[in-house]
Amino acid sequence: YLEGYDKGWSDPLPVRATTYTKIPAGHYTFRVKARNLNGEWSSDEIIIPIVIKPAIYATWWAKVLYLLLAICAIVAAVSLYTRYRFKGERLRLAERNNELTKEHMEFLTNISHELRTPLSMIVAPITQLQNSESLTQEERELTDYISRSTQKLSAITEKIMSTGRSDIKREKPLKVAYGD
Repeated sequence: YLEGYDKGWSDPLPVRATTYTKIPAGHYTFRVKARNLNGEWSSDEIIIPIVIKPAIYATWWAKVLYLLLAICAIVAAVSLYTRYRFKGERLRLAERNNELTKEHMEFLTNISHELRTPLSMIVAPITQLQNSESLTQEERELTDYISRSTQKLSAITEKIMSTGRSDIKREKPLKVAYGD
């Protein structure tokens, strides 16, 4: 009788052996009684404790290892997804930044062009006034001040326009040609 597995005592076999298969892991007690030649059962029995260990893949530490591996896989998947998502977001932000920079440079170039025309219209009359002999000392100082100011503004607009042109030149793709 295998206590914990059999439902009761089994009849004796002529081979004097018993076989059990597919017994789940656990603690069992194997009990054996002997019968004498008269067919009477002995009151003494042999008790053998049996421990059937689970397969290595079904042990508690294997299950903990499976859990840790699953957690690591989930963390790795989330990390990869997050990295991929942030990389895409950074690319979108860089593209938007490039667009804003380009728009900013176009805006500054347009303003420079708009300022250039009125400045050139101011420079010619001021130059004529400076060459005039009839100016007083105070008027000559004022025309010199106006001339210096328009030259500074002209230099600034030229600098803005040249910066805008150099940025536009850098944005053109590189062309490669192979010789024969």
